[in-house]
Amino acid sequence: MTAPPPQFADIPDPAAEIGERVLPNIPMPTNAAPTRRQVAAQRVLAALLGVGWAVAVVGWVGLRPDLLNAQVLVQLGVWTVAMPLGLALAVRPKKTGFPASVAVVRLGLAALPTMFVALAFLPIHGTEVPLSIASLSWCVPMVLVAGVPSVLGATFVLRHALLNAPGLRGALIGAACGLAGAISIHAHCPIVTASHVVVGHGLPVVVFAVVGAIFGAVWGRV
Repeated sequence: MTAPPPQFADIPDPAAEIGERVLPNIPMPTNAAPTRRQVAAQRVLAALLGVGWAVAVVGWVGLRPDLLNAQVLVQLGVWTVAMPLGLALAVRPKKTGFPASVAVVRLGLAALPTMFVALAFLPIHGTEVPLSIASLSWCVPMVLVAGVPSVLGATFVLRHALLNAPGLRGALIGAACGLAGAISIHAHCPIVTASHVVVGHGLPVVVFAVVGAIFGAVWGRV
């Protein structure tokens, strides 16, 4: 007498053991990543706070008496325009979705201090003071105080936001933020000696570029 053919239900399930496994309970992240609109709003807010602080510093220490001098207005105007342009070169995406190339960022990083030094030598009739520790004792601390909020705001909203060459892009961001401090102290200090302007007013452009490069290398990469 032959055995009855096996039924489909009698065939062992080769995946039964896998199906009985209990998956580990992995907690879902509670903090969702911000949307593009939220990121854009954070960047605008950080920029406004940085500029607002620099303006407040100028309002506290007072404006230079020759502020309406045409050469002084040219200096302040060009530096003011260069600041957002530098930030845009570092982080603003093109139509392709990628930011400016590394070559363009390098060009911008070289252009900012070069442009600052060139305008510092613009001939202006006014207070001439030889470069000395005494002449820098007021300007250097104030220019750093005026520029710090811009750098702090940039490091907060741009962390993990630099797609490539984070150190280089961070340096450009820092140099652009340093211009905020340079602009504020230049709107106050009436000394027109080029050496004083380059060192006393332009120091944060270099200092914050170094700070920005460190920030980008450590916290800037996606």
